[in-house]
Amino acid sequence: MNVLHASWQGHFNAFGSSDAANANMAMFSDAMDAEKSNMEKINNLLEDDDTVALIKGKDGKLKALHNFKKIGGTRIRPEMHLICLIGSSARAVGIVVDSDQITKPKEITIPIADAIWGCSTINELEHVEVSSAPASTVRRSNCRGTATTTEVPTPTVSVETLTYKETMCFIPPPFIVKQIFWGIPNDPLELILATKAAAIDFNNTHSSTVGFENVDATIQAKRFAL
Repeated sequence: MNVLHASWQGHFNAFGSSDAANANMAMFSDAMDAEKSNMEKINNLLEDDDTVALIKGKDGKLKALHNFKKIGGTRIRPEMHLICLIGSSARAVGIVVDSDQITKPKEITIPIADAIWGCSTINELEHVEVSSAPASTVRRSNCRGTATTTEVPTPTVSVETLTYKETMCFIPPPFIVKQIFWGIPNDPLELILATKAAAIDFNNTHSSTVGFENVDATIQAKRFAL
């Protein structure tokens, strides 16, 4: 592929600023839905050269993988290997990815998006994360899983949580990719706050832009936060 910038950071900054790329942002967030087969997810990673996938590393930090390629998986070479680049400088490093691990769904229980979205500081986000649940729960149906209202030990505090299956990597829409590659720390909580601000700014900037009447960046930012 032709890259017209001195670094991957510059390339993805331009990509993330593109209205054409952001117009279908929901398609990015849906690409790795847990209900999809492993092969569907792999094909979505391979579909565009500019695909970026976020994974959580062993150190708890977010890693941005990009420019996925498939080697093998053919009649002549049936064993398939998934490779990609990692890094934002001019010389990104090529790595081999465990395709089973990166596409594996896992059941998780987390605070609902509105609880996370209501936080404005790292301390508030950490408080939401450490909330614990007693024995009694109240369940409500949710399009992505089961929303569970649970009471924490402090009687005056309650936290709604969401239990659902999520794939171990996430393809963020371009405006979030821009945040990731443009000097935002790779701590998940810091990135949530940066993405929230970017989504609000995106909506304000595109409030009168033709073609973006039904595009809401905050919806995709909330999906990223989950």
